[in-house]
Amino acid sequence: MFTSSIVYRIQKNGVVLMSILDKAADLGRMLGKSKEYREMKDAEAMLKKDQEAENLIQHFSMLQQSYERMHMTGHEITPEHLEKLKEAEQNMMANKNVKIYYRARGQFNSLFNNVNQKIRENMENTGKS
Repeated sequence: MFTSSIVYRIQKNGVVLMSILDKAADLGRMLGKSKEYREMKDAEAMLKKDQEAENLIQHFSMLQQSYERMHMTGHEITPEHLEKLKEAEQNMMANKNVKIYYRARGQFNSLFNNVNQKIRENMENTGKS
């Protein structure tokens, strides 16, 4: 019977090798301790305390989703729609806490994307000389 390395630890010569999920858990803990993650979570907490910021984000998101639905159903998105969306985004980004959050989230996403890229590179290079 085949035993997946994802679920079980494999023992070889008396040494327990880590499974893929164990490695993923370690990576998750490391990411959780990163400066980028902590700054994003701190910014998120500040954002939740700022009702104006929440309202601005909600307004922008509702407009964006509405226009996406319009586009998907074949309705034309006019320059006026785009201007309204741009104005909502500018208003949202003028809020200090929103700006801090989006910057922190962008930095964490960049770290996360770099980690994913490194994983992909090493998967593709496995077995190559």
